[in-house]
Amino acid sequence: MFNDILIQNGCKAVFRGDEPDNTEMITEKWLKGEVDGQPRIEILEGEIPDIEILRKGFIEDIKNQKKEAKKIEIRNKIQKTAGDTDSILGTTANAAQMLFVAVSTIVTSINKAENLSDVKEGIEPLIQVSEKFLEKVKNKEIILPYTLNNLDDVVDEIGKRANAVSEVLKEVKEKKKEPAPEEDEVKEEAKQPESEDIFKEIDKMSPEQLEQLKAKIKETEEAKLSEQ
Repeated sequence: MFNDILIQNGCKAVFRGDEPDNTEMITEKWLKGEVDGQPRIEILEGEIPDIEILRKGFIEDIKNQKKEAKKIEIRNKIQKTAGDTDSILGTTANAAQMLFVAVSTIVTSINKAENLSDVKEGIEPLIQVSEKFLEKVKNKEIILPYTLNNLDDVVDEIGKRANAVSEVLKEVKEKKKEPAPEEDEVKEEAKQPESEDIFKEIDKMSPEQLEQLKAKIKETEEAKLSEQ
């Protein structure tokens, strides 16, 4: 049985019955119908909004639920075939470290070189590794996930996630700048660290605080995406 609460335009209502197989079933007649002798929509608080607004809101809610369910299904399949989140994160960290070493090697080679030959000599190991990797990508022996999506969408997503994380970190940093509590309050609460280094503060967080931070980042990110 599908039993959900909808709060919209000051109206709090409960929906009863089986979830419709598709959004086309959600008509005005369906919404005004009954389930086991009880109204499909029961008003708990306020007044029901225009039935068409309610119908559109309900359709959008079902679409979002199915979209989230599909996302979870895909992630579960990835976890079964590619490894859990920590394993994938470890591989990503390795890739980032290799990239940093590669860039550093190129930069130092250019800085020390007196001519182009010196540069080529300095980055020779990277050339060999890069050629082998690109050849595998070209032959589709390696398929990079980002290539399965529109490149503009990939770049936009990177920007949105970066902004969402940055906003949370800025919020944490701004709270550290708030005026110090009164002397009596200081005695009751632990004094806030004086360090401005956000990442050091994150390292000091308890598992519960980290979970709260993750939840806040996710909330901010979802809010950003919903605005698009």
